[in-house]
Amino acid sequence: MNRTEIIFRFILGAIFIFSGIMKLLDPAKFYGDIQGFEMIGNQSAFLAAYIIPWLEVGCGFAFLVRCQYRGALAIYTTLMIVFTAALVSALARGLDLNCGCFGGSTDINIPQSLTKNVLMLAGLIFLCVREWKRGREPELDDDQVLSVRDEIPVGYVRATMAAILGIGLLALVSNADLPNLRNSFVYAQAAEGIIEYNLNPFPVIADTSRSFSKPVGFAFLSVPLIYLFGLNIGLKVGSFLGTAFFLGVAYFFFVRMNRRVGIDQKFLPIELGLLFLGPLVVYQFWSAYPDTLFAGEVLLAFVLSDKIVHDQNPKPGALIVSLGLVIYAAIMTKLYGLILGIACPAYFFIHWRELAKAKSQKLFWLVGVFAILGAAVVLARLGANPTLDFNAGNTGKKSDGMAEMIEGITNPSAHLLFLWVTTWTLTCLLSFNVSLLFLFQRSNTNRWPLASTAFAAIFVLGLLPFGREMMDNIRYFIPALPFAVVGIVHGIQNMKNKNMKIGIFAFYGVTACILILNYNAPLIYEAFLPYNEKVDRSVIGKQGRFDNFRMGNHLKLARKIALINENIEPSGSLYWISRYYGSATHGPIERMGIRSDIKVYYPRRRSDIPDSTVYITGYRKSKRGWKRKLEKRFNFTPLGEKSYRMVPKIIEEDSTPSKLR
Repeated sequence: MNRTEIIFRFILGAIFIFSGIMKLLDPAKFYGDIQGFEMIGNQSAFLAAYIIPWLEVGCGFAFLVRCQYRGALAIYTTLMIVFTAALVSALARGLDLNCGCFGGSTDINIPQSLTKNVLMLAGLIFLCVREWKRGREPELDDDQVLSVRDEIPVGYVRATMAAILGIGLLALVSNADLPNLRNSFVYAQAAEGIIEYNLNPFPVIADTSRSFSKPVGFAFLSVPLIYLFGLNIGLKVGSFLGTAFFLGVAYFFFVRMNRRVGIDQKFLPIELGLLFLGPLVVYQFWSAYPDTLFAGEVLLAFVLSDKIVHDQNPKPGALIVSLGLVIYAAIMTKLYGLILGIACPAYFFIHWRELAKAKSQKLFWLVGVFAILGAAVVLARLGANPTLDFNAGNTGKKSDGMAEMIEGITNPSAHLLFLWVTTWTLTCLLSFNVSLLFLFQRSNTNRWPLASTAFAAIFVLGLLPFGREMMDNIRYFIPALPFAVVGIVHGIQNMKNKNMKIGIFAFYGVTACILILNYNAPLIYEAFLPYNEKVDRSVIGKQGRFDNFRMGNHLKLARKIALINENIEPSGSLYWISRYYGSATHGPIERMGIRSDIKVYYPRRRSDIPDSTVYITGYRKSKRGWKRKLEKRFNFTPLGEKSYRMVPKIIEEDSTPSKLR
């Protein structure tokens, strides 16, 4: 690689990053600039304003660190050709506009923009020619050079992954009309806020009435999906794509772990099936939650850490920078991504001998990247990081996860350990049921890699202080399930009794199918409704531990909305009472299937409800005692699902015939 090529690559990379950041700082201006070309519709312009800045930033970093360089070169060369063609078209039509090249930072006319684009295209073509002359260089590391015994059954793996995605898509389509629940209202509020601020997420992060002190990564990624499919389905499609991402990362994870543990690669389809064909993970295909996206990010952080340690790479900077970006993306998805700041360094510490052999290059990059991550976290805690909010979440309320975690750390107890053990056990039983017997094979003598075990243990043990918050959200353990699958499949490989192996597999398959159908197919769930309600109330505590299998709650909210649509007259008034996360349901609930002509109000006090015939209902954590106190003013007619028609008593008295007064 000659010096001229390096100079071109760094100059173009810096320009791309600067251009993308300027657009991200003022997305509304860039959106308007795109519309000014009068070439595409408003919806396409919105999606372009969302996607292009991130492509520019990503391609710029790829140019600087030469990571996925060829793909970035192809993407940006294509974009520059499209941009130049648009400028030529605008010039031919006599349009006088700003090109939008650098967002709202400068106003550049079309001739100036064409000159700039031609120069950049010349540089890109030079780099393309250099890559073409260089040809395709072999980039296989020691883990990618396969022996016959280690050959991956590509056909079976693809068929398995296609089947998993097909099941997930079927679950999504079957439940697309069901209203979303719980935290999905929070993500909906954040996503709608980002759209209102013209794709600018920073005001939403700073406004706790829109972000509710949660990271907005999932909401931001869901914005184009919401724009295309609407709020209810858009968030579900976001969770489907997050689960598909988890599936792709799981494949690379199992390939590497199989080599560490000594598992034949022919078991890859079984590993993927065990991980994804369970009720908890299948539900994530349509849950409107980011938990599998987060699980994919955690697993990707492990894979990158493993590659940094074991792969022979003369330029590890790109991998280590990628690891830093993945960790920060995990934090932007869920604040618990901070645990990677402990798990990844622990993995590197265990492999300090391998890192020491690389002299100072890997250590230099690792120290630098984790120092930057640490600085970003400290700034977030000080309120000086516009991408994260670590302060408002600590409200001190018992229902607040951050407050409960802090209490668990400062006041550890045997009760917390009991909650942790029972929750992890229940998660494994629901996900793997009888297949867990494979873990106890006597022939399973190979020692699991210490570093991999430590990484998973740190992640799982880090949940211990969350107490009841953890107990009510078994989905938190999803990132740890792939590590358990490795142990199960190692036992399958070592089991000698063929008949017992077939029997365990058959029982597991039947049980998994029943659980998947029960918690992802409305008709099946309702058929087993008495049994489901009994189990949900009886398993470990007052609140059912099957809280994350929310088919019952989806159906209840759907029935509530159906009753509202059926009973409220045209242009009638509905008063929605809910204190879930304060005002999380206020607004999004109107896009979950309520008739568009119904006027929805969100009273905060009883006096906000006028003395006229109205309808009232609510969602979780509504103010207690409202109905009892409102009975002094209104007569209630129950509609079902805790929904009521309210008629003021004074109206009914006035309408009574005079002979009866």
